[in-house]
Amino acid sequence: MKAVVIGTGLESLASALHLRALGHDVDVLEAGSEPGGGAYSLRVHGHSVAAAPCSISEPWLFDGLFALFKERRPDFVEFIPSNPYRRNLYPDGTHLDIVSSIEQQEDEIARISPEDATRYRAFLKHCEQLYETERADVHAGCRMTTRDILRNLSMPQVSLSSLWRLTGRYFVDRRVRQAFSWHSLSLGESPLIASARYAAVHAVERREGVWSVRGGMPALMKELVALGMRHGVRFYYDHQVVSFSQDGAGRVSSIYSAHQGERVVIRCDLVISGGDSRTLSHVLRDDQWSSLERAYLRSTAPSVGMYWLFLKTKRSHLEVPDTTIIHAQRWEGLLSQICKGTRLPKDPTFAVHRVPSLANGGARDEGEMFSVFVPVPPLARYAGWKFDGLGFKDTIVTTLRETLMPGLSTQLVFSEAVDPRHMREILGGALGGADLDAQRVSPISHYRMRAISNLFLCGGGRQGILGISGSFMSASALAEVIGKEFPTNYPGERLDDIAARSVA
Repeated sequence: MKAVVIGTGLESLASALHLRALGHDVDVLEAGSEPGGGAYSLRVHGHSVAAAPCSISEPWLFDGLFALFKERRPDFVEFIPSNPYRRNLYPDGTHLDIVSSIEQQEDEIARISPEDATRYRAFLKHCEQLYETERADVHAGCRMTTRDILRNLSMPQVSLSSLWRLTGRYFVDRRVRQAFSWHSLSLGESPLIASARYAAVHAVERREGVWSVRGGMPALMKELVALGMRHGVRFYYDHQVVSFSQDGAGRVSSIYSAHQGERVVIRCDLVISGGDSRTLSHVLRDDQWSSLERAYLRSTAPSVGMYWLFLKTKRSHLEVPDTTIIHAQRWEGLLSQICKGTRLPKDPTFAVHRVPSLANGGARDEGEMFSVFVPVPPLARYAGWKFDGLGFKDTIVTTLRETLMPGLSTQLVFSEAVDPRHMREILGGALGGADLDAQRVSPISHYRMRAISNLFLCGGGRQGILGISGSFMSASALAEVIGKEFPTNYPGERLDDIAARSVA
């Protein structure tokens, strides 16, 4: 049976590998010239760097993908444990680390707020409950319901459900609340309105730790693609899907893609599209969406815009953790300006990530590279980058020099910025934000299109809450549904047979 997977993000690659392990004939169509989706790499002054930092919270999920084909992940890509997970640096000179054990975490919190340290375990228990709910939701059903839509529509307006309000139930010190609210902001949502369900990410980190990838996300994506190719998955790049052809029963029978100015027809028995449903809104006709699905599309809102600054220094900075969050003095007002404002903040908050050494091709004694992620207003509200971009970059570099890297001015080899305009042009995000501009979380993690029985969406935005874990859980759950309803031409085929046929 012929399966076509659209995109090469993590959810798409995981889906393709699961389907191949089931015995399906799998083609993957990617609009770009290389794999990765939101995890693609950039060339900055001759260095290959990831457009997003690579933090892995559940490495066993990747191990499971390799195990589908009786291979071992450590033979191809290395994960390195991080501790501390993150350092939160505040304007008053204090800091709070997110660390690897409960006892150490309580000690860290007690340094700046002894009262809050006594409430940490209660907060963690709440995070664990949210995580279990998320896991259950990911594996529940494959149809969007009215209840799902109503939950999605009401979520941002219910203040008690926001991540910021949740932290306020357990912590008094604003610094502690900021440290445990950063997850949503790094994924494109303001903690003031983001669902409290984002706190589930902390439970994932506490259970499994935080890991970086040797060589960065590009190296990981390269190995997942190579895994698929070794076992017969075919990848086609520069293929922009433009439309679907349906048979008499309303199922997708062929996909039309644009490749080098020509139209290509690909026959298929089932289709999986990775990422948010807005990706499909440019392909499907209006009558191919149900009223529920159209209601969801109308409920999406502009995300936080994404701005990246890449730096290379002349020397290594061993004193700087792999990830450092530099918090501004403001918080509620700053977040409101980022999401709703029409100008750039003069006091931005941002995250500094060390770029893995093998990704920049140099040894640590030759200097280091850092990527700086700054949440900014989306392009729908602010489009003055041509005039204000240089000044904003100077603001970031100045803040780094005054807080994290003294003497940066004399150590800086280069600095290059990537503003939301680039995100729009490269990733297709109309507003230059995360997750293709869907700020509100999709009501379910994966689903079958109501009007097209063999078209599935994997991810659906829920990966925004559980991160990479959500992407992989969605792919696994979707494979279970497809395995039951779309039997392959090779029932009971062993993985050894698949591998042998792929080589042949």
